[in-house]
Amino acid sequence: MKKQLSALIITLLSYAQLAAEPIEVSLAPQHWESSQSTVLNSKAEALTAKSMNNSIWLSPLEKLNFENETMGEIHYSLRSGNLVIQANWFDAAGNYLKTTDLNRSTAETGISKFVIAKPHSDEIAGTYYRLKFWVEADMPNLKIKNLKIGSKTQQPKSLLNKSQDFETSAGIEVFFHSDGTLQLNLTNSDRVQSILSAKKFDIETHQELNFHLDAITASSACSIQLLFWDNAGTYLNHLDVLKDATTSESVHTKLDDYQLPQGAQSYSIKFWLGGNSGTSAQIRVE
Repeated sequence: MKKQLSALIITLLSYAQLAAEPIEVSLAPQHWESSQSTVLNSKAEALTAKSMNNSIWLSPLEKLNFENETMGEIHYSLRSGNLVIQANWFDAAGNYLKTTDLNRSTAETGISKFVIAKPHSDEIAGTYYRLKFWVEADMPNLKIKNLKIGSKTQQPKSLLNKSQDFETSAGIEVFFHSDGTLQLNLTNSDRVQSILSAKKFDIETHQELNFHLDAITASSACSIQLLFWDNAGTYLNHLDVLKDATTSESVHTKLDDYQLPQGAQSYSIKFWLGGNSGTSAQIRVE
């Protein structure tokens, strides 16, 4: 790894599907506002946003009442760049409080799911929120085909939730939090350390994964690999899922898109970290 990491906080979660009757957000251009250079249009029941600049933002005008943790889902296509999803929080009087990042997608087309949760800050008690979407690209071109806000999500299920799920590492301590967060801390002075999940995932039943690096401390980096094994437990090869990431990033991994090693039946997840004490990152794996 070119960069360094010392503590990695990872949330490995599998979220529930949207509620049976989610709210569908209007895609009519008159129900949205956008950055000054952005041109909004409606085409085939979809909302399009274009600009000659290198970034744009757009936001539904409606403020939504926050009662419980909520899941959102956007169906979109993107010519290039990143789609960043945020929530702007307001108090009961309509005063702006804070902006939180919900997700970041780099896939050109697909479905991005995000969880709308109350900001983790004692002084922030957002009662209402508005969604905001950023496109970071040269001449951005975004098409939103559908945007849904569901009701209360089910309790997240952690994919790795006990010490037995990991092999022993001489340089990394593993901690588990009640909210499903996994925390890894570097315990010696070596610049780079790694830890491998002892738990293996069947390729047939775990074909697709979404890795979300939600936050990472400055001057640090994160790398994640999938290691492939045959039925006899023999290591075959690996796939780099996230490499030397230094900022928030989302990666959708579909194993069908890759030429896997012949005889591969399962895979484990390997995390790399090293660097300065106090460095941290938050990752979700869906």
